[in-house]
Amino acid sequence: MQKSKKVTAIRLLFLLLFLFLVLQGKFGLWLALFTASLLLAPRFGRIYCGVICPIHTVMIPTERLARRFKLQKSEHPKWLDSRVLPWVTLGISVAVRIIGLRMLKMNIPILLIWLFASILITLRYDQAVFHDLICPFGALQGLFDKSGKPLPWAEKGE
Repeated sequence: MQKSKKVTAIRLLFLLLFLFLVLQGKFGLWLALFTASLLLAPRFGRIYCGVICPIHTVMIPTERLARRFKLQKSEHPKWLDSRVLPWVTLGISVAVRIIGLRMLKMNIPILLIWLFASILITLRYDQAVFHDLICPFGALQGLFDKSGKPLPWAEKGE
């Protein structure tokens, strides 16, 4: 099996695990997996972003579809370049999660919301716009990643 096919299979397995946990109301288990990936990031890099993240997994075929039908713009809005937005989206995500749990008594699956947002954004712009300029989870991964290593399993253009 080729390396890219193995990576795709691993990504799909993690996507299925994510969907299963969300449907079972066990979103906290996914957050535990994310936290574990943060602890591994200083040594192994952004493992979560490369193979575990369900957002990344759905953005790959979304981008192919968007390119095929010429839906994507070549330029993204300049205000996204501030590098502050991922931290703002992280703060909003944490606030929504806390408000959901404490005040509304609801387990709001914030990652599922970001997954749908990433699809919409990737239909319009290159997936790097979401990865590099918006993703709240990538902000934390980047903070913990001290390896300086490129993702060895990433395909060109990811």
